[in-house]
Amino acid sequence: MELSTNNQPSIIDDITSKLTDIKDKIKASGITTTAFNELTNNAKLLQSKLDELLQKKGLYSQSDINDAYSVLQDYKRKELEMENKKSMNRTIVYAVVIGLAIFGLYRYAKKK
Repeated sequence: MELSTNNQPSIIDDITSKLTDIKDKIKASGITTTAFNELTNNAKLLQSKLDELLQKKGLYSQSDINDAYSVLQDYKRKELEMENKKSMNRTIVYAVVIGLAIFGLYRYAKKK
């Protein structure tokens, strides 16, 4: 097992950056309970990986680095899934509103 001495400081920066993003999103008003719980769980996973890396005091194996990037990728995947779900919900709402408007105009035109 080959150890590297602070060879990948960017993984620490990446995880720290994502944790800051999560904290900012949690502080933002208007998030649902589900989103809050998901963000909190993601923050716990990232924080535990960050703590694990910091305990190694700069001596990371390639496996440690790969595991950390795997955790980051999982977070990014979940974040994209949440964004996709929000986008789909917004699209459905717009489609329903437009459909109701068209139906209303049709009924109005039919009465005249």
